[in-house]
This record gives sequence, structure tokens and C-alpha cells, in this order.
Amino acid sequence: MRPIFWFAGAALACVCGVANGAITENFESYAPGSFPAGKWRDARTLIPGATSPNPSGTVITTTGPTGTTKAFQTTRSVGTSQGIVTGIAPSSVVSISANVRYDNFDNSNNQNGGGWPMALGFFRWSGSDPNFSPQVTLYADSTFKNWSLYIQTSADPMDFQFIRLTSAITATNTWYFLSLQVDTATGEIRSRVRLANSANFIVNDTRTIAGWNSAFAQYNIAGAIDGEYGTNATLGGRATVDNITVVPGPGAIALGACLVIRRRRIGRAERFTL
Repeated sequence: MRPIFWFAGAALACVCGVANGAITENFESYAPGSFPAGKWRDARTLIPGATSPNPSGTVITTTGPTGTTKAFQTTRSVGTSQGIVTGIAPSSVVSISANVRYDNFDNSNNQNGGGWPMALGFFRWSGSDPNFSPQVTLYADSTFKNWSLYIQTSADPMDFQFIRLTSAITATNTWYFLSLQVDTATGEIRSRVRLANSANFIVNDTRTIAGWNSAFAQYNIAGAIDGEYGTNATLGGRATVDNITVVPGPGAIALGACLVIRRRRIGRAERFTL
């Protein structure tokens, strides 16, 4: 668990990771039933007042695209986000890819992209819930079940874009390969989705996002998380992820990041590189 030190009405939370050009993970070194500690943090530990189970997911043994494998699976519950995240160095280009299986959609029904079993992407975390932070994520929502982008381009959670990338319906219990690359300076985003055992893309999309502000694209967190925000869900989603690769960008170096979180959100938290 991330150390949190209370002092003078504030909490000091540290997110540390190693980003020497790439972070890779196949979960084979972890025992089934454990949380993959080390480079990974439970997404719930970033959220003040988290209501998701602790831990919010564990390593399992399952059948992957090519046979028996270990992977990380979220629990199935309704609450604050579940999943795994890692610290990265802000960079001009960031990318993440993984094999993802949606085991269950939640039972929500809303029209703005809320509710998803797992979103793969990047966040500019400053102490509050990452889901209300500047971000770019690739996912399929529980209402339409289409692969889509969710983008927040400022500190205002209402400043978001929900962009559907395909009309194809995402199947459960099926492994997909997801890849997301973001040029944080220009707002050019490349999204790719295919069946994990196929070379044919369901999504192969490159676009530049309107209203992009590079100041809010200095992402310091990458990961795979779920959510039932703003929904009427009574049954949560569940997803499994494996073979993750995160590339913070050209010239990325080892990262140690500490952020000050005020009990009352007064101003923006500061980031210090160790």
C-alpha cells in the first residue's frame, strides 16, 4: 500500500515507478490471488474515500489468447475505480498496449460514456480520483458496448469528449489487443483494437483532438481501471488484462513522484521529481 503521511491537515502520497523507456508486465511472477505489488499500485489507493474492495483486483490463472496464462482481474463490484496504475514520466509521446478481456459489463444504462469494465490509458493525477483528472482512455462503455475514446482536456471534469470509434459490439469473454498512443504536444491520438489472435483491426483510428491543451496532457499515471460513474448500475463490471506495455516516451527516465493532497481541495497539488 502507498505510504500516506498526515501533517498539518494535508496528506503526502507518493507514487513511484521506474520508466526506463518501457514498462512491461505479464504477471507470471505473481502468485494467484495476490495483488501485483512493486511497479503497480491499486487504483483505489489514489482515491480519497475509496469504496471498492481492497484489493480491487488480483492475479488469476486463466486461458489467454495462446493458452494458460496469469493475468490481472478486477473484482466485480459497484464503487470507486478498481484496477492497476503505475507512475510515468510526463513526455511528448506516450503509449500503452495490452491484451484485455471484458468478463462482464455493468448493468448501467446512460448515454455519456459512463460505466465501463476497463479503460486503458493515461491520467494527469493531482490527488483526487483519476477519473475526474485530465485523461485519454480507450475502452468500451457498458451502454453502447462500442470501442471509444474518453478525453478530458482540462481540470474541469465536464470538459470531456466521448468519441465512438466503431459500431462493432464488444463481446465478453473474448481477448482483444488494445493500443493507444498520444502525442501530448499536438493532441494527435492513435487508437487500435483487434482480436488478440487476429491481425485484422476492428479500430485503426488516428485523429487530432479539438480544444487540446498540452499543459493538461502532462500525464503522470498510466493504467487499466474500471468505473460505474454517473450510472444507475447495481451490478459492477469485471475485466482481465495481460501483457501490458507502457512507453512513457523518448528519453523518459526513472521516475519518483510525490504529490501533496490537501484534505480540502485548495489550489493544485504540486509534483516533485526525486
